[in-house]
Amino acid sequence: MNISEDSNSQAAHVFLDFILGSTLSYVGAGSSGLGLSSLNTTNDFYKILTTNNENVVCSNLFIKLVPIYTVQTDPEKFDLYVPGTRVALIYPTAEKDFWKEVYLQNEIYKKTNENLEPICPPIVYSECLNNEASIDLLQIFFERLHTPDMHDKEDDALYVLKHMYSKFNTLKLGIIGMGFTTGYTSLFSMIRNKPPKLPHYINLAVYELVRLYKQGYMHGDFSTANIMINPTYNYTGANSGRALLIDFGMSFTHIYHDEDVLQILQRMLNTPVETSRVIPINHPNYKWLKNYVELPSDHIAEAYDILHESISSHSTSMMNMIENTHPYLLAQIRTYNTTAGNTNIFYGGKENAVLTDDVIPYNDSYTKLFLFDEKISPNVKSMSMIELNDIFNPNHLDISQLVDAYLRTLRAGEQTMIEYIKRNKGGKNQRKASRKRKYKIKQRMRTYKRRKSNNKKKRIAF
Repeated sequence: MNISEDSNSQAAHVFLDFILGSTLSYVGAGSSGLGLSSLNTTNDFYKILTTNNENVVCSNLFIKLVPIYTVQTDPEKFDLYVPGTRVALIYPTAEKDFWKEVYLQNEIYKKTNENLEPICPPIVYSECLNNEASIDLLQIFFERLHTPDMHDKEDDALYVLKHMYSKFNTLKLGIIGMGFTTGYTSLFSMIRNKPPKLPHYINLAVYELVRLYKQGYMHGDFSTANIMINPTYNYTGANSGRALLIDFGMSFTHIYHDEDVLQILQRMLNTPVETSRVIPINHPNYKWLKNYVELPSDHIAEAYDILHESISSHSTSMMNMIENTHPYLLAQIRTYNTTAGNTNIFYGGKENAVLTDDVIPYNDSYTKLFLFDEKISPNVKSMSMIELNDIFNPNHLDISQLVDAYLRTLRAGEQTMIEYIKRNKGGKNQRKASRKRKYKIKQRMRTYKRRKSNNKKKRIAF
């Protein structure tokens, strides 16, 4: 089955094949969509390249499903139950806002991928399906997620979503497939389970939010459900974990130039979200960060500085070794990162109107919980070739083929966005061509009217 007659057939078939061979599970839900995890250990198409390539093959996709309204009579919200959480409220969005999110995440990935450690996962597939195709795909997801003898399916999120799409035949479905390797879980789940290194994982989350800010963006919806943690990622030279940000549906650019970490966090909390005008410090979803900035300022600065020094040292060591051994590798990737042929064409946003229970209660034990009691020593020593291979290429893969496969994955993900632009908006050149066509048509109409008028005058003269 081709999930979309308008989409690139190869990209669509590759994505569908991945889903059909995978095991699905729920990740969570927020105001802008439903999150699924798709694990396929036999996939050999999607490949992700980082400085921590314990698993080069992208065996795990994070999939965000975004309800898209097309007429005012479509539902204003969906009440969906996701196991492990209470009922979540998901608000449909406009198609242009969905594609704005796709574009923005793709842009952020490129801008922060200079040293193979981007802030967010890459988009490997995106599409907006018509109603019929949406129902078919939701059925496939439901079948991959559940057994035939499952009880209470009427309460299941995918079942309810499919039922709503059958009832409202104007609804469309946006899909964003993001490439993960295995080992990630949400900070929301981490806080619920309270692992021993939870304070460190929260510091990792803050580090990436600050890093995004310094790139000129505010996330806009930095709830713990939108921060993914890999506890064993070798990001600091000590296998001490890594954070990734997801869900950029409410993100926006800013013009501030703060450098102090505490000032940046306070700016994030007190700046109204561009699309909803919600001030995060007043919203329960972001109480975790509000509580964090209430810690002693020297603690916050120390935690950030230790992480920054460790990450920078490890990254510099890795990049130097990669430059020396595979000089063309980074050149190819950075050439791709600088391509930006689709800019300034999306507008709009979505509201952040849902309250979830990813809120950390403030009590006397809170400060103790977030004390940075695990200090990471910066990795300042030089790295040997043996260490490089153990971390970057443990399977001794052919680097040239690996880079080609990685760039193929990124281009496949970007292709569907480009196709949407061509179909619906057009790039700068297309808009110019369109204006020229319209101008020529007007010129022809004027010429036709002028000739018609002249002929009429001639007939009158006779």
